[in-house]
Amino acid sequence: MPIYPIKCDCGYRGDVYARVAELDANGRLLCPECGERAEQDYGQKGVGVVADDLHGKRRNSVESGAMPHEVPELRRLYGDSGKCWQNDGSVKFDSKTDAAKFYRKEQALKRKFAAEKKAKAGKAK
Repeated sequence: MPIYPIKCDCGYRGDVYARVAELDANGRLLCPECGERAEQDYGQKGVGVVADDLHGKRRNSVESGAMPHEVPELRRLYGDSGKCWQNDGSVKFDSKTDAAKFYRKEQALKRKFAAEKKAKAGKAK
């Protein structure tokens, strides 16, 4: 599944890990923050090598990173996929399967937090 950079009217700008089938006819995807359709941010697309070498097994993430003090909490949140978080706050994958699991978990967490934020906003009204 590809990663799409998006920008939404709610102010969210970031990457969304989604299937091509999830795109609507205009190429828009659901925003993980508000749940509305968001435009792809073509200005954010770039090409880069995300591996130590093109045929090696160890992969690095160029999309994710954190401060070193946040790593223990991120490992707890990500569960089985949390092993990809390195002590320095970087993310490294041993295989494509690890990377796919990590990004699926990341999107699930984003949806969960967006739903919680929306619920809190609804209660505040």
